[in-house]
Amino acid sequence: MRKIIIICLLLLAFSQRAHSVVEINKKLKLKSNYSNLLSFNEKIIRYKIADKEAFEVEILPDIFNNRHELLVKPLKKSDTNLLIWTESCIYNFDIESRQKKGFASIFNFGDSNEEKLVIDGVEIDLPPVLTQGEVKDFEIDLPPSPGN
Repeated sequence: MRKIIIICLLLLAFSQRAHSVVEINKKLKLKSNYSNLLSFNEKIIRYKIADKEAFEVEILPDIFNNRHELLVKPLKKSDTNLLIWTESCIYNFDIESRQKKGFASIFNFGDSNEEKLVIDGVEIDLPPVLTQGEVKDFEIDLPPSPGN
């Protein structure tokens, strides 16, 4: 009987570790009446915003239903919080919405080793760069090979 209790306690301890989720706290300063795109490296499961009347929030699915992007539009000057659950994290955003200029409107969250562009302190993915006059040979429906 004692062994069964110990095994149950061990299973309970390991099951709680398996369900642990990382919480990430961020502050966002957004411009009112402008759409802002939050992009994540994993699927968004759900979200909850405290001030529903001051913000429009929408998950943007792509053709593969990845649900990696969230569109946030402040409708008026307001401070609130936004919780976003992804597959492995909970993001807690403290949002400040003002009528000021100069705020970036694209935010990327998650781990990525890609080259980044920084605008107003926010990193943004760079598009692919080809030198002027460079032509790549490729077949239709196939990506270009690095050696060509």
